[in-house]
Amino acid sequence: MNFELTKLLTMNNRESKKRLVGVSAGIAVGVALLLLIWGAYNGMQQRELRSAWTQLGGRSAVQVSTTTDPLTTGHALAFVSGDYYQGNAITRVTVAALPGSTVRIPGTEHFPEPGTYFASPALAELINAVPADQLGDRYGTSSGEVPDAALASPDSLVVIVGQTPESLAAEPGAVVVSEFTGRAFGGNWAYLTLAIIGGIAILIPVLLLVSIVTGLGATERRERFATLRLIGATPTVVARIAATETAVTGAIGALAGATLALLLAPLAARVPVDGSTFFVADILVDPISATVVVVATVAVTTAVAWWRARRAGFGPLGNSRQQHERPPRALSLVPLVTGVAALVSTAIAPSNGLIIPGAQLIILVGFVLTTTGLVIAGPYLTFLTSRMAARYTRSAAGVVAFNRIRRLPRTTFRSVSGLVIALFLVSVFATAVTTVQEATAVADDAEHLSMSTLINRPTAEPTEQQLAALSHAPGVAHVGLAYFRMLEMDGPFFSRTDAQQLGLIPASQRATITTEFVAVNPGFEANEPIGVTAAPGIKRGDLVNPILLIATDGTPAGLEQARTVAILSGIEFYTVPSTRAELQSNYMATLGSSFAGLANLGILITALISVISLAVATIGGILDRRRVIGLLRLMGMPVRTLRRIIASETALPLGAVFGACIALGVTVAWALVAGLSNGKRAIDWPGPSYYIVITLSVILAALSVLTTFKSAEKNTGITTTRYE
Repeated sequence: MNFELTKLLTMNNRESKKRLVGVSAGIAVGVALLLLIWGAYNGMQQRELRSAWTQLGGRSAVQVSTTTDPLTTGHALAFVSGDYYQGNAITRVTVAALPGSTVRIPGTEHFPEPGTYFASPALAELINAVPADQLGDRYGTSSGEVPDAALASPDSLVVIVGQTPESLAAEPGAVVVSEFTGRAFGGNWAYLTLAIIGGIAILIPVLLLVSIVTGLGATERRERFATLRLIGATPTVVARIAATETAVTGAIGALAGATLALLLAPLAARVPVDGSTFFVADILVDPISATVVVVATVAVTTAVAWWRARRAGFGPLGNSRQQHERPPRALSLVPLVTGVAALVSTAIAPSNGLIIPGAQLIILVGFVLTTTGLVIAGPYLTFLTSRMAARYTRSAAGVVAFNRIRRLPRTTFRSVSGLVIALFLVSVFATAVTTVQEATAVADDAEHLSMSTLINRPTAEPTEQQLAALSHAPGVAHVGLAYFRMLEMDGPFFSRTDAQQLGLIPASQRATITTEFVAVNPGFEANEPIGVTAAPGIKRGDLVNPILLIATDGTPAGLEQARTVAILSGIEFYTVPSTRAELQSNYMATLGSSFAGLANLGILITALISVISLAVATIGGILDRRRVIGLLRLMGMPVRTLRRIIASETALPLGAVFGACIALGVTVAWALVAGLSNGKRAIDWPGPSYYIVITLSVILAALSVLTTFKSAEKNTGITTTRYE
């Protein structure tokens, strides 16, 4: 009975069908985004778990020493080092095992033989695309591929190099492992917290979109439900009809959203996060979880529709009665203040030498309280602003708009809540990313070491023969050594010839510095400007702990040729020869920088959702009041006044919290960065792109309001106005 009656009431004309399609489409978009965001979060976890075997940490690894038992078939030797090609980081894992070893790298059946290697598909493609002396010669002969089960993403550059146990045991960083295991995010709870915060931040606008779309359906149903009450339907029957209608539209939308998420998964998997894309399987949510999302969406939207219908108490006068809301109270500020206080306390505690137990959990809870608290506090701030504006306005549009906002602050603020959250989250994302951008900026000018110079620290001083062979290699312009004095603990020192050939001595100082050795300021190999002074009295016999510098011909091919020759020269290095830019990127190649891509994606998603939500909510507000506005137009109110009313009802609640959103976003970003790094990192003002995004968001919001004018005029026209 209820289903047939619902069908009769909701499918009786073209406009009703359009409304149902719109509600289902909105739910479909929300569910699709929800599943994709959930899939992306799970995908990041899976990526970290698959690549965690390269950590060689935890209980499965034992540092090689003179007391280590002889290698057995239940153990293997492994050494993880880095490599680069054209600035792209390569993970190199050198392994050695006895015949019949039971140790396995995930997805492999055996280790590569000494002198051979397994390469990931992306690295194998790169090796085949460039000359061997620039990359492939570093690893030996290809004998297989690294399987997907051992790779973070399809773009991963990973190589497993086989070596004999005797030669690998001599490596200072080699470890004995019984299995290759690790923990997601390196076991760092700070980055795990950051991942959860990113997921929550993107999820909230999606939930707001679903809420606003279902609210649009509720306002459209008010008139016909009032008619049902007028002809004798009980509140229970009306509530059941509302629930049935929402259940059907919600089910169609949720199923369509799940299908849409499945279709968009290959495209979403190509979005880079941490510089890498996803496997499609990483993005897909498992069938059980997808079913839970669909069922939960239908159940929640149906329950909300039933509750709203019961709460509305439709009477015989129905929609002609003006709806009122209880004025919000200052108590609504408590969640926001509590959340900000929690975040700020965890940020300032490390600088004062205080340790807060469970700081990551406090940060997570504080962020959730701050974000939801902003939505809860918005109506109160809107109420205060509208009351002041209504007192001083003199225009007809202002009187109608501001007094309506004063009576319905929650409903009015709900229409701009998506944009408010977007402004807040964009400010958080854009400001937090500056800690990575500032730290990774590398100067490239005459005052710094050339970007084409390779730097490395050998485990022992290279022999004259090794240096001579390296000096005559293709792509090498000069090879020099920097030294330190052990007793005085100072340096580095260069021979005057090396310093001049490496470009460390400016032309203005070449005539004034005549000592055999020169002193260069520490940090020159990182991002510090070069400072050279004469170093009289330095004796060659006092100098130890060399740093090897290889000046190349400045071409990309020459740099990689020089790197390959250095790796194969027989000189033992702690790490692979690298440029200043590569060293700096390696220093900052933490999961903190990896979320920069996720932050930019979050900015895009929140901005787009906010604009859609604003347009839908604005139309919903007009439909909810079309009888009142229609009567005003029937009495002679011009269309331009209607437009001013719509613009005022959007501008006032947004203006009430606009500055607060940006200031709050910057504060939260600082608190997150400082709290999760124990005060070691700071933020800077966002770059021009942030202000462009804010401006575009406001422009898009204005355009979305402008697009509602036509709908408002159509639904409040004289011919549309009806009487009960």
